[in-house]
Amino acid sequence: HNPVLVTDVARKRLDAALLADSEFLADLGVMDYSLLVGVDASKKQLVLGIIDYLRQYTWDKQLETYVKSSGVL
Repeated sequence: HNPVLVTDVARKRLDAALLADSEFLADLGVMDYSLLVGVDASKKQLVLGIIDYLRQYTWDKQLETYVKSSGVL
């Protein structure tokens, strides 16, 4: 397994896009998203997307986070 190498320009674009997307979702109060990374072998390109179940960070999710981090369960 070889690492996927990207140019400095591509890495900076990726960093900027991920920062913008995560800030946008945070501004909406949305959480629980994941980054899906794939490789398009025919085009020799990375394929990226933010996926997962998107939901508001409400009191029940705050409680779940607290319980999980406290070790109560």
